[in-house]
Amino acid sequence: AELADLDGVIDKGEGSDADGHRRREVFQLIQEVEKVDAMEVAQKAKIKWSIEGD
Repeated sequence: AELADLDGVIDKGEGSDADGHRRREVFQLIQEVEKVDAMEVAQKAKIKWSIEGD
């Protein structure tokens, strides 16, 4: 929600430098969460393959 709010302000041309900076921070946090999630899914798959075999 925060990213969408910041995008809305910036798209209207009403965003400050701080808004742009915060948007980058929020976007990087989202990317990090998605990266960790992908690694967890891959790890779970490896464990499942180890237990069940190919």
